[in-house]
Formats: sequence, structure tokens, C-alpha cells
Amino acid sequence: CKNSTVITASCYGGTATHTAQAVCEVCGQSYGDTVPHEYNEYHVCSVCGGLETDADVVVAVDAGSEKRGYTSGEMGNAIGFAGEHPGAVLTIIDPKRDCLDHLEVNNPGADFTIDLAGTDNKNNGIVTVSSGKVTIRDSQTGGTLYKIKTEGTGNVTLESGTIKSGAEVTNGTFNVAGGTISRIDLTDGQLNWNSSTAEGTNINYRGQGKVTVNAV
Repeated sequence: CKNSTVITASCYGGTATHTAQAVCEVCGQSYGDTVPHEYNEYHVCSVCGGLETDADVVVAVDAGSEKRGYTSGEMGNAIGFAGEHPGAVLTIIDPKRDCLDHLEVNNPGADFTIDLAGTDNKNNGIVTVSSGKVTIRDSQTGGTLYKIKTEGTGNVTLESGTIKSGAEVTNGTFNVAGGTISRIDLTDGQLNWNSSTAEGTNINYRGQGKVTVNAV
């Protein structure tokens, strides 16, 4: 194109994106087409790594370099994938969904984080952990879940965020490291209070559960 201000077929170079054309290395003009999204079976674009906006994605799981999105009927698959990858983060994308009442973890090797990401789930969001470890965290502000349940050998840590209805510690271990929780029903499990900033807790003893206070 020889420094012309007119876009021609000989323009070359530059990199197009989803929203912008490539810029010719010679004339500096934008030319050609933008790049379309290319979504894989997990609703993630192979070009930009973004989630498919029209796919009803409710949660996303980041496990190392791999990212997957899951729809309302795939909560079991989301939990299963996160549980197979220690250090994974399951982020709630679309709040206030009934499917979030079925976040059930029963994998002794599980050790992952659920990020509320500022989503207010109203009266939805029940996390039940029968085995394995789960950390609840809010990377933004205003994130809520409805309830936490620990059973069997399950281990849950609340780092931040609000649990509206509280926790049921039937067995297993519940660790409070921060956040806000309205009440804890303690039956035969272990409650570890490890925070001087956590708010709003009323502990109801219903069995032989034990409490260890490491911070006040």
C-alpha cells in the first residue's frame, strides 16, 4: 500500500482482535476483519480466554492454565473438575440460581476455593462438604451464599463473604477466618475460630461438638 491513506489489498501486518481490525505496518490504517470468538466444549474462547456470553454459564473453574465454564445442569461436573485439581478456583458467574443449591463435595482429595466474586445469591447457594477441603472467599465485595454444611470428614474455611443462613456443622470441621455468618449450629463437629474480624455469629450447641478459639 506504500504509505497510502487508502486501504488496499496489499496492506499487511498488525494483529486483529475481537473488537478491532489489524493495523497495517506500512500505512497505519486499519484493515481486514475482526477475529471471531472460537468457543470450545467448555464455553471458553480459545482466542481470548473469555466465557461464552450466550451459553448460560453459571460458574467457571480455573485450574492452573486450564479454564472451564459450566452451565446450570453441570454443577456436578464443575465440582468434580475442581476437586481433581488442588488449588483450583470455582468462581460464581451468574448468581441467584437454584442449581447453586447443589454444590456438593465428597472427594477426600479435594482442596479448592469457591470465589463468590461479589455475587449476591439471595436465598440460593448451599455448599455441602462431606469430605475434602473447601475455602469460601469473596474476591470482590458484597458476595453471599445461603448456607454451609459440613458432614463426615469435610473441612470448610470461611475467609470472606457473607453466609446468610449460617453453617450446619454436623461432623467435620468448620474454620472461621473472616467474613460474616449469622449462626453456627454445632452438633458433633469441630469449630475453629481463627479470626478477630469475623462478624455476627451465634453458636448453637446441639451435641458434643468442640470449639477452639485462636483469635478474639
